[in-house]
Amino acid sequence: MSMNKLIELPFELILKISQHLTFSDLWYLGTCSHNYRTLSYQLIHQQYAIDLIQPRVINPLNNLIHAAVAYLGHYGYKNNKVQLHIIQSVANQLVLEIDDRLPTSNDREASLDFLLDKTLSVLLDHCLHDPTLPSSTHSPDQIHGSSPIHIRTDRHEEEVVSSTGISFVGVVMVDFLVIFYEILMYLFSSDRAFEIYRRLLINHLHRILDTIKHNYHTYHITLSSYSQNTPELNIQQTKHCQEFKKFINLLCLLIETNLVTNEDIEAIAVHRINSFFMTRPSDVTFTTLGGFKILIRNPNSSLVVVNTVTKHKSPAFYYQWKLWLQETLFRLRILLDLFRCIISKPGASPPEFNQLSQLLQETVSAISLSNELTQDDEEEALHVINI
Repeated sequence: MSMNKLIELPFELILKISQHLTFSDLWYLGTCSHNYRTLSYQLIHQQYAIDLIQPRVINPLNNLIHAAVAYLGHYGYKNNKVQLHIIQSVANQLVLEIDDRLPTSNDREASLDFLLDKTLSVLLDHCLHDPTLPSSTHSPDQIHGSSPIHIRTDRHEEEVVSSTGISFVGVVMVDFLVIFYEILMYLFSSDRAFEIYRRLLINHLHRILDTIKHNYHTYHITLSSYSQNTPELNIQQTKHCQEFKKFINLLCLLIETNLVTNEDIEAIAVHRINSFFMTRPSDVTFTTLGGFKILIRNPNSSLVVVNTVTKHKSPAFYYQWKLWLQETLFRLRILLDLFRCIISKPGASPPEFNQLSQLLQETVSAISLSNELTQDDEEEALHVINI
């Protein structure tokens, strides 16, 4: 088939074909002609939610960053090995582009903050779509494993370390963040680049996780229908859980490179990861007199029907039960993976995580169906439903 006839295919068919292509493939497809650029931008918008067709503000820097990511995807990984010289050259060019856009004296720090914010926003969005980002080593039904979810099976025998002692991990976008950070520290040492970079990195990690959380909650609120046909529930097979597992993979790699500290991990786990789940470990309790009880938290207009019909054991109740059970097991896996990732760092001292340890203990207790209600549960006793 000639290139001229490819664009004449139905868009649904082209979209199906594009699912087997990477961002780099789609980007370079757009360099063939004006018509293929339009098609490429449409496919990128469908697959990656990146609007290059009608952006709110035409931003040459954003397009430059997307082009850099496409170049890294095409040339930065060859023969199962990250090409560090390619990553170095792209990072050098990107830092120079940022430096060229900074004022000579006044408000230099504020301008650097603004440009780094835009840059890291694009780079971290692409991190989750990096083909070299390792997938989970666990099967969907497996909770425990012999290795953390971020461990690669094709890791180099000799550990590669940067000039500042930061380890490279064999993932293109993560290694790019490491080199990009080092060049920034060298060039903008007097502009508090270290504090700016770390603050913006954490902020964008929060943003990405909040977006995944919103989509995950919306999905389950919609899915918990009140008909007699209770939907089959396997949360780890859903798109949103797959995105969440990729995020945890990325987080583990950032821990390994020391771009994210142990304190950052505890804050993210307690305030972000914990709230990702729609249920809490203590929502289901068991006593010899009362039997099983489930707590429906945060009732709203979408969940009022659940509180009404669960008294008669409607399918909606069993959906909540299954969701609690699977989320509790999934939460345990995530917390264990984070702990293993932190402890397995070379030369790492045993961390003291009070809040993170408490989350893990609560989850383990829930799996054994502890019969102790938390104080919050007693305050919300109105919404406790007997099974």
